[in-house]
Amino acid sequence: MEDSSSSSVSTSAPSARSYLDVLQAPTLSDLTRKRRVNCNPPVGRNKSRGQGSSEPKSLSPRDRVTEFPEEGLTVSNGKLFCSACREELSLRKNIVANHISSNKHKIGKEKLSSKIAQEKDIASSLKESLCHTHAFMHYRKIFIDAES
Repeated sequence: MEDSSSSSVSTSAPSARSYLDVLQAPTLSDLTRKRRVNCNPPVGRNKSRGQGSSEPKSLSPRDRVTEFPEEGLTVSNGKLFCSACREELSLRKNIVANHISSNKHKIGKEKLSSKIAQEKDIASSLKESLCHTHAFMHYRKIFIDAES
């Protein structure tokens, strides 16, 4: 009886072994396709040079604003800003000159000047209204005091 049980165990073992024989370890090329090995950065002559700051170091944004007056340029957070186009500009002279000559800037400048004129009209109207209100209140106070 023990022999029959040992024979049944031996028949089940080869089937388990056959599944393990089918599985293989991955080859090196499969692993390298899935991950990238970090390498040391190049040193010396082959070292790649990164792009440095293209902004002029001896110039401030305020200098460009004074160099291009009446163009809607301002200094915002220490950087050159075009109020007409609502965008930040580089300090490089050719980039500022190209931006000023662009159609986008010309259209934005016209819109900005009309907006400023409209705001001045609103401000003057409010000021005039407040003056009339103040004068009315002054005369009203005089009139009320005269009746008492």
